Amino acid sequence: QLASYDTLKRRLGWEEGPALHFFCALASGVIAQTVVMPIDTIKSQMMLGDGFRTVGERIKRNGPFWLYRGWAPACAGQGMIMVLQMPLIEEFRRLLGVEAI
Repeated sequence: QLASYDTLKRRLGWEEGPALHFFCALASGVIAQTVVMPIDTIKSQMMLGDGFRTVGERIKRNGPFWLYRGWAPACAGQGMIMVLQMPLIEEFRRLLGVEAI
């Protein structure tokens, strides 16, 4: 999350401020959730007591998008966490005089 947040900040070229922090935090939360979602879905399926065979069968039956089941609510939650967390980190960074995260 920090890598995508920092990369977005540098690449966008926007002026440092709340709009930049908000957008980059939200986008980094969505990026991180999108990358982790298949692993999290498989882990949840395994925790239900189903093995890899069941995961494979579900992917065959429902397609690869099955791995992204629940993506929108997960992104909403992750995005909100990042929107709260990253501006706080930026403010601490500013108060401490640190240039990069």
